[in-house]
Amino acid sequence: MNEITTILTCLHPLLDRTTYRQLLVISQSLLVMTGRVTMLGISRWAEPGGSYRTMQRFFAKDICWPSINFSIIKASFGDPSGVVLLAGDATTVTKSGKKTFGLGKFFSSIYSRPVPGIAFQCLSLLNVEKRKSWPILTEQILPKPKQEKSKPQKKKEKKSEVRGDLKVQKIKTGVMLNSMQR
Repeated sequence: MNEITTILTCLHPLLDRTTYRQLLVISQSLLVMTGRVTMLGISRWAEPGGSYRTMQRFFAKDICWPSINFSIIKASFGDPSGVVLLAGDATTVTKSGKKTFGLGKFFSSIYSRPVPGIAFQCLSLLNVEKRKSWPILTEQILPKPKQEKSKPQKKKEKKSEVRGDLKVQKIKTGVMLNSMQR
């Protein structure tokens, strides 16, 4: 537990005192909890100061996560003189149901075909010598909106009408005199 507190000390200048304290309680709870990770689950595993209402307040705040990620990476990166790569990868998580945000059909290399689920794109910094990776950005990939199938237009039927003693037939391009009506 002390290791996480030591790592997160680099965030102290970026966060206000209350948010920093809440982050410490939440991160320690995440390390010891089992089962699904929900706000209620985190609050059940949290030490004093980690009520459900505290979780709601923390997750409702606007926090600049890219600057927090960068600070953690900078603090734990070590010697930047080695080979550092930027790598990206997409992953698909199979999911059933109809109400999950971003649900669509995405290609899965495991199944070698498109499967129903959600997809994420992740960018990471890789330190080749230390064989470590630091994710810097993770975003959900949204499916393409379904295109409505356009109905084929029906051809206009030829309409006939009688004018005086001539039968006139209407066609797309104009009017054609057909024959005299008998």
